[in-house]
Amino acid sequence: MPPGSDSNDFYASLRAEIADGLARSALGFYRTGLDTHDGGTASQVVVANCGIAVELATKSALADLGLGLLLLPRTQTRIDLRIAFAAPEAVSIAVWRKYQGELRASAYRTIGLAACADALEVLLPEETRRLKPHLDLLVRYRDASVHGHLPQVSTAEAHRAVYVAATIVPLLLRRHTGLLSAWGRAEDQEALGRFDIDRTRRIDARVEAAGKKADQLPHLKQYTTRQPDGWNRYFVECPVCKSRGTLHGTTRYAPQGQGDTYEDLFAFDAARFDCSECGLALEDPDEMDAVGLWVVAVRECTTEEVERWMNEQAKEEHRLEEAWVSYQQELGAEYEQYLRDEAESHEP
Repeated sequence: MPPGSDSNDFYASLRAEIADGLARSALGFYRTGLDTHDGGTASQVVVANCGIAVELATKSALADLGLGLLLLPRTQTRIDLRIAFAAPEAVSIAVWRKYQGELRASAYRTIGLAACADALEVLLPEETRRLKPHLDLLVRYRDASVHGHLPQVSTAEAHRAVYVAATIVPLLLRRHTGLLSAWGRAEDQEALGRFDIDRTRRIDARVEAAGKKADQLPHLKQYTTRQPDGWNRYFVECPVCKSRGTLHGTTRYAPQGQGDTYEDLFAFDAARFDCSECGLALEDPDEMDAVGLWVVAVRECTTEEVERWMNEQAKEEHRLEEAWVSYQQELGAEYEQYLRDEAESHEP
């Protein structure tokens, strides 16, 4: 029988199977992370489980869109896989059964949490911008937490990992309502509520400490302007001492208009704030919003600025891709050495 609708149906069934399996696994790690956190035990275990939960939940959402999105770029260069995932109806069911077995056996290298974090900027743009500092921390600690010992993971960082997972995992798995209800959503809200209470206390303590330090600083110069400093910093007035503070974040191209009539604009998304004068430090957009700092700034830009920004973005993406490939190669080499050492240890 030539390929056609039957192949499409088979691919749709396979996609649903993998998405559901990833969702179930994500919720298992998510539950373990929250239970471990509630038990007050090792922070590293909390971070590892929450990181895996966010990664698998993101992969489940991507699988719903297309299985090809799960594969590393190097795997996607295979022409047979590119055809299969771009046009499922063009591939026979016999070939799809081969891919099914390989996918179930994890024969293909898939994306990690860092790439999933990039995908979240598309799947959940508003939430990802708000959670970016915490998500970056989770990306930084996830692999290290799984593959080694991290004594430096603090209780506060474990709180942040739980906050990310409790926010993102239920949103990503909205299609799997039966799974979510089976695990119970009350725990999600309790985790978020505890984080909000802790955050309010932290903000109050930091503002109070910054205010005391500001009172002891003579001749503070008031800073009343807003000024970008490159793509990743913005100078603004500190809400405590009124001198110059710094917003750290990212710049994105955000043109406004319709058709051929539009205005070139840059939007700066603030992720954190610090002031070198009074010492005030705010870790995320919610903390900045709580003290009256804006978290998104929009400004006009020239065509030359847009071209420069796009060129620098392309260079940065290339650098990150090379770094990721190098990391995967190192990880693969370490795993192969581990297998050799294990084999040798069992030799008679």
